[in-house]
Amino acid sequence: LHTGKGFYVRSLGRDLAAALGTVGHLVQLRRTQNGAFDTTGALDGRLLAGVHDDACRAATRAALLSLPDAVASLGTLRVDGHAVSELRYGRALPLEALGIASWEELPSGPVFALLDAGGELVALGERRDERVHVVRGFPPKPNTEDTWTASST
Repeated sequence: LHTGKGFYVRSLGRDLAAALGTVGHLVQLRRTQNGAFDTTGALDGRLLAGVHDDACRAATRAALLSLPDAVASLGTLRVDGHAVSELRYGRALPLEALGIASWEELPSGPVFALLDAGGELVALGERRDERVHVVRGFPPKPNTEDTWTASST
């Protein structure tokens, strides 16, 4: 069964039973795909139970996607300068602030990735009310060169 956003599979089961003149319920419901992701790359939940086991932790880390890989199926828009800072604070921005002239320059699809000049994921955005709104923002990568360490004297 391929469905779109807002489709209630349990309601389909109920309505199907009613149309057949009987009652019914779903015994099992399993989502096998969400967007570009399907169960072929899914992590076995039993690995999560072994959180204190080194082998389980290593297998879990190996299965995790990086942010760029996770949003690879989305359209992207590169932004720079002040727009990056504004988006990181979750502010909705007009086209001009993003350095584009028309809505046609935005990626297609309901949600798209906003990347900084270096390709780092800044936010997921959507077009709404003639502005680009942040759906989910991401903090910048920590600067490992400036990591503060305490020293004993």
